[in-house]
Amino acid sequence: MLDRRDWECVKAHGIDPEAVEAQLVGFREGFPYLDVVRPASVGDGILRLDDSRLAALGRRYDRACGVCRVVKFVPASGAATRMFRELFGYLSSGEENRVTAEVLGALERFAFYDRLRRLLPPGASPEDVVRGIVGPGGLGYGNMPKALILFHRYPAEVRTALEEHLTEGAQYAACGGRVAVHFTVSPEHAGDFGRVFDAALPKYGERFGVEYDVTVSVQKSSTDTIAVNPDNTPFRNGDGSLLFRPAGHGALIENLNEMDADLVFIKNIDNVTTDSRRGDTVVYKKALAGLLLEVQEKIHGYLRMLEEETPAAEGAVGTGKIVRVPDQLTYQKALSRTVIFTSTVLFDREKIDKALLQMPDVPSEDTAMWWQILRNGHVAYGLKENLVIYRRPEKSLSSNKFRAITRIWGLYRKQEKMSVIASAACFCMWAVRAVWRRI
Repeated sequence: MLDRRDWECVKAHGIDPEAVEAQLVGFREGFPYLDVVRPASVGDGILRLDDSRLAALGRRYDRACGVCRVVKFVPASGAATRMFRELFGYLSSGEENRVTAEVLGALERFAFYDRLRRLLPPGASPEDVVRGIVGPGGLGYGNMPKALILFHRYPAEVRTALEEHLTEGAQYAACGGRVAVHFTVSPEHAGDFGRVFDAALPKYGERFGVEYDVTVSVQKSSTDTIAVNPDNTPFRNGDGSLLFRPAGHGALIENLNEMDADLVFIKNIDNVTTDSRRGDTVVYKKALAGLLLEVQEKIHGYLRMLEEETPAAEGAVGTGKIVRVPDQLTYQKALSRTVIFTSTVLFDREKIDKALLQMPDVPSEDTAMWWQILRNGHVAYGLKENLVIYRRPEKSLSSNKFRAITRIWGLYRKQEKMSVIASAACFCMWAVRAVWRRI
């Protein structure tokens, strides 16, 4: 399908030949669908934060701002072609569609209206107006990056999407009076971006009392995708050469990887709102950053623990006991034994349904997940090797007997739907073994 000259073109573009082969196979055979297990819900993929938690996480981020390097990363190289698809359709067919009718009917409400009006001839026809919006003789929005399109109208000014990101960045990404923002841009519009930056940076820097540190990068040509015809054969330019098109935002992972920062806020160029509606955005951006810093701190603590070979938590001590695991553990046996509570558990993902490997949203969710796996007919097998060192910190669940008892009883009754008698029987066996293990 591809000859020697084609492969030379691929290499000149900086693309791995194997990647092109994989792309062509994907076009011919189809790309796999995402394996959706279930919708996310609160407690299962979605974290709900109350007002006090939101505030606490926001304060955590604010404290870190003085020492962290924070960057707002904005993919901004995408053209607005799809935004104006219906307008292009109107120009090519001459037939008005619903979207075009709505645009023409509400023209004065658009942020770009005043600028467009100055470009239109007196008595402009609907076709003149549409051409003035998307055509090269007018605003030229049909071939312009979304970053440079006037998005929002205010009483005293209009703003592009790029300016809204500068405004937003000043409200949650300012550290020590400095706002670092990185935009990915298209090479052919680099000059247009530069002109907007020259006018906007001093304006918004003075307005918010900050100094902007703006950097840009272009999407790497090595991440481009080969273009194909409807029959999935390579599309060729007029001179017979291959055509490559920029890949989606996922291709910007390499640009993102080059960011020298501790914390990066990522937000697409057209995902912006107006000043009056930005409050929630700022609150939740700061909260997400605070949560990330909280998780990072835990990870760093675990890494230090592994390097220093210290207990997992302050005040934790080894129990000095050896947990003997059975050769096999079925669901019924697991209900009355504590051994699986203190073990390293390995799963054979080829044999266990993915849905069973999701932790239920209940206290002691790890135990609940193990039980649901065993309940579905799987068997656990013991390994006669020391795979885990078990420590019991002073404030752990293991050290709080009442809390541990409440949780295990709750699992029996609510998660496993067991009767009071069956729950009591398993609980007694569980308690006896728990005490015996500590003797």
